[in-house]
Amino acid sequence: MPQGSSHDAQAESLLQALRQTLLTQDVGGIDALIVALGQASPQIAAQTARILADHGLSERAARLYEQRGQLSQALSLFQQAGELLEAGRVSEQLGHDAQAESFYRKVDPLQPSHPGNRSAVHRLGLLLLRQGRTDEAVPMLQAARRALRTERQPATELLDELELQLAHGLVQLGLPDAAQPLHDSYRQRHPSAPLLLSDWLRLTPARRSDERLLLGRYRLGQLLGAGGMGRVFRADDVVTGQTVAIKLLPQSSQHGHSSQAWQRFCAEAKILKALRHPNIVTLLDFSDAAGLLVMEYMRGGSLGELPLPLSLPKLARILIDVTTGLEVAHGAAVLHRDIKPHNLFLDEAHRTKIGDFGAALLGQLGATQTESIVGTLAYISPEQLDGQPLSFATDLYSLGVTMFQLLTGSLPFVGPDWVSQHLYQPAPDPRSLRPDVPPPWSMLCQQLLSKSAAERPASLEALLVQLRQLPTEDRAEPVTLQLGQRPSADAQLEPITERTKDDPSTQLHPSQTQSPAAVVARTPHSEIVHSVDLRLGRSLWIERFAPGSFDTEPGQAQRRWLQKMAQLGGPGLQRVLRIVETSAQPEVHYEEPIGHKPTEQAPLSVAHESLLHKTLSAIHRSGICHGTVSSSVLVEKHGPLLIVAGQGPLVAPHAAACSDPTADDDFTQLASLGQRRKRT
Repeated sequence: MPQGSSHDAQAESLLQALRQTLLTQDVGGIDALIVALGQASPQIAAQTARILADHGLSERAARLYEQRGQLSQALSLFQQAGELLEAGRVSEQLGHDAQAESFYRKVDPLQPSHPGNRSAVHRLGLLLLRQGRTDEAVPMLQAARRALRTERQPATELLDELELQLAHGLVQLGLPDAAQPLHDSYRQRHPSAPLLLSDWLRLTPARRSDERLLLGRYRLGQLLGAGGMGRVFRADDVVTGQTVAIKLLPQSSQHGHSSQAWQRFCAEAKILKALRHPNIVTLLDFSDAAGLLVMEYMRGGSLGELPLPLSLPKLARILIDVTTGLEVAHGAAVLHRDIKPHNLFLDEAHRTKIGDFGAALLGQLGATQTESIVGTLAYISPEQLDGQPLSFATDLYSLGVTMFQLLTGSLPFVGPDWVSQHLYQPAPDPRSLRPDVPPPWSMLCQQLLSKSAAERPASLEALLVQLRQLPTEDRAEPVTLQLGQRPSADAQLEPITERTKDDPSTQLHPSQTQSPAAVVARTPHSEIVHSVDLRLGRSLWIERFAPGSFDTEPGQAQRRWLQKMAQLGGPGLQRVLRIVETSAQPEVHYEEPIGHKPTEQAPLSVAHESLLHKTLSAIHRSGICHGTVSSSVLVEKHGPLLIVAGQGPLVAPHAAACSDPTADDDFTQLASLGQRRKRT
């Protein structure tokens, strides 16, 4: 069995053990399994966090997400767990100071902090001091110092920090005499400290609360991005005064030098050190012990942040730059394997540079992919998925996906089954989304997206020739799908609930941003169609109600029911993405479910029934009921789902006002699905 398969099987076994242990409420066993699963692949760690959140262990799930560098998810779960101090701390890491301040102010001042950790009032004081709000910061720091000194064994490091920062604050307010007792207190613990207050403050200048000098010279700043392979920060080099970007391997001190994450991280450093070219992001420094890369800071950001689609002249320059950079990388026997807009960056001169070589293969041209899939599925080549030998054409396919997206504003394949789409589905013509694209552009894009590597351009030199010959004069007619910024497939797409009143003079109706739809189902009051949101590049269901449906009393109940479901969407419940109210035809957008209904041959498992029971309980607590459980359960790959589309008070009028019998009816219907398992 390949090593990757063995690791996958072991991880799945640990996940199953976690599910069983959660039922026993063995806290020690749960924590031990979390530690083991947290060191697995990013996909397994994310799945572990979702399982923990589903079982109400939001704090543990949040810490696991934070460990993996997924700070937005960690923040949401800390909030859900009521851990406002932790939510404020993570908000600061994300650069959301106003949100962090709000969290800190909501924490009970009497609430004790964990030993050795800053309290909420301590963190708030440091935050205010960093923002220059000294008059507000000083009382907070004074209160934090009083609380710390009342502890039997106050943490010396925290007390040192507090007295130093408080002294700086008092001096800034013109109160040096009030700062002197702090200096005396500090010297009692550290007799070798300077005798004079001014010397003490000069030798230990005021620092930002989140400042730490990495390698003795790099001061971390704003978080720029995060993923399974690490977090990237803007930073200042205090030696040169230069702004840089620092990539940190998550929890590097806990990874052995034999771990896959550490080896891949060091491989990226080795690759970047060897590749010096104007179209490749420059490596400035590296420390394997600290687990960090220091790279040039790209002030123009990534292509994934640009409004799409791009003009032909701009896109031509980008493609030439990227191809030139790939030519250098391939000349050094390096495959990137993860070319996509978010890994391509712009400098101040608007030159495009290739970055993030964390998935690259060094010296392995012609090798097959024997490990688990590396890269982003929306951009991955067929040969990577099919275990075929890899060549320079592997990066050309990903470049073709990127070209299609930058040219049209949409991905050529929108998922969720990217594997079969990349392997078997022919690539669409870009002109189907952007009719003004000249034929040579369309032909080259489709050539790059050929399923067979042999049918793509014969070499990077040949591709450069084709790119330089492309016509770059934009036609007079406007681009039909110019909708502004559209996220790329690897961007975080959080569920959104939106209640709007369309104004034809100022807004596009959603139907103008969607692909042609196929009917999925019909109800007495609506029609459900399958479509693709061209802005977000994902499949969805759209329920279109008859005109005036929401004007009746049952329709008003339906609208309230949908709004509650939108707030509850998540594991176990189909997400409501958008509610659009127009005078002509109300629409509701849902995530597309993919699965099967429970049958006698494939009944609900105990775990599935338990999850749906929790989902229904949450629905009932919100003051509504589902009403049609027995006909609305779908089992997806990762668990069961209650369908929302086509359901609600208009289908089950008794669900409009939830009463105990109606709630009991939901559970009775769920139990009837579980009976199939017992009969089987």
